Amino acid sequence: MLKIPYGRADFGAMRRDNCFYMDRTNYIEQLETYAPVYTMFLRPRRFGKSLFISILEHYYDFQKANDFQQLFGNLNIGQNPTPLHRTYTILNIFNFAICFLLRSALNDRLVQWFWHSTG
Repeated sequence: MLKIPYGRADFGAMRRDNCFYMDRTNYIEQLETYAPVYTMFLRPRRFGKSLFISILEHYYDFQKANDFQQLFGNLNIGQNPTPLHRTYTILNIFNFAICFLLRSALNDRLVQWFWHSTG
């Protein structure tokens, strides 16, 4: 029997714990083709913003590549992955995810952010 994941926003834990999940991964491909510089999710409370960010984190993070089949295998995006899956370094700070394509870019951005926030 599937568990109801009320109040949970960790996609990986939900999938590993066999919780109910309605597949909305088709929005990942739409998000990639939309391609704005910045994307902001403005939704009321309890509308799944944190869960969607967690889905994106698990989908794009190359460090979670070993879990890809277990988490996404039977979902829409697992059957039809985009070329960008598992290609980013994801830094998740207080539920604010930052994506970097190259590890060197991560270092440059962190140094830039540090000097900007402390200077």
